[in-house]
Amino acid sequence: MDAREDGVYITYSTGADTVTKKLGNDLKIQTKSASYPMAGPNSEQTVDFSVTFDGISGYKLAYAGIQQLNTYISNGTIKYVEFSNQRISANTVTWSVHTQRGTGGGNNTCVIQGIFIPA
Repeated sequence: MDAREDGVYITYSTGADTVTKKLGNDLKIQTKSASYPMAGPNSEQTVDFSVTFDGISGYKLAYAGIQQLNTYISNGTIKYVEFSNQRISANTVTWSVHTQRGTGGGNNTCVIQGIFIPA
């Protein structure tokens, strides 16, 4: 994001091309709840995690972020949760998710927000 005298701009990549758009009142936001993959007891894993937003006619998904991360383990431990390497394709955002945990069971849900801009 870049704040200029005439407004705020966002720069994003569509494949090999970099695009800069001025942010304004034309933004649309969608929110999705999802369960991300968690490693089994006493283990560690890195896997892809994808969320697909509903399409908005005339708009495209420019950015997505984790609004809320709900992680807990009852009678055990979470050692690590990391979301990295975000990729956006059409209305789908994908992260590589690395998790490591000890024992116990619990919750691994999150709330994702997508920002759509005019196409």
